[in-house]
Amino acid sequence: MTSSQTPLKNLVIVGGGFAGITLAQQLEHRLPPGWKLTLVSQENFITYNPLLPEVVGASILPGHVIAPHRQMIHCSNVCMAQVTEIDYEAKQVHYLGEGSGVLPFDQLVLACGVNANLDLVKGMSQHALPLKTLGDALFLRNRIVSRLEQAELQPVLVPRPLEAARLVRLVEDRHGRRRIRCGGAPAGGP
Repeated sequence: MTSSQTPLKNLVIVGGGFAGITLAQQLEHRLPPGWKLTLVSQENFITYNPLLPEVVGASILPGHVIAPHRQMIHCSNVCMAQVTEIDYEAKQVHYLGEGSGVLPFDQLVLACGVNANLDLVKGMSQHALPLKTLGDALFLRNRIVSRLEQAELQPVLVPRPLEAARLVRLVEDRHGRRRIRCGGAPAGGP
C-alpha cells in the first residue's frame, strides 16, 4: 500500500529477453509512485546469442554469455516462472514456477520472443540441432566432444580421405590448434 492506502498498480512484463529486460531497465526508475514492476521469465538470466558458437567451440565459458536479470534491474521484481494463461478480463497472469500462482496486472507487456523453428527448411528438424539457448550450446559441444572421442577409439576407413582431411583442417584452422589428428599425423602436415 502507498501512503494514501491505495493499492499498488502492477505493470507486468512477460519475457526476459532483450526486449523485456531493456523495457524493465527503462521503466523501473520512471514509473510514477504507486506502481510496481514485475518481470516474468522462464530463465533468471538473459543470453547473448551471438556468442553461443564460441561456447560450443569452448573459446569462452558458458557464464560469459549470460547476465542475471537481478543484476540488470534493481528496483523491480523478477519472477522465474512459465506463464500458462493470461486472463485479460480478470487482468491476471497465471504461472507455474516453484508452484502455481496468479499475478494481477493493471498494464501488461508481452515481450516473449520466439523459439527456434527448425521446420522452416525441409528436413532441418531431422538433421540439425538448434543453437538458441545456453543449453543448446552445451548439448552441441558435448555431442561434438563425444563424437570426436568415439572416432579416436574406433578408427573408421573413410571412403574419401581428401574430403575427411579437408574437414579436419577446417576444424583445426577454426580453433588454431593441432589437436585433431587424421591418420595418426596432424592434419595438414607437420
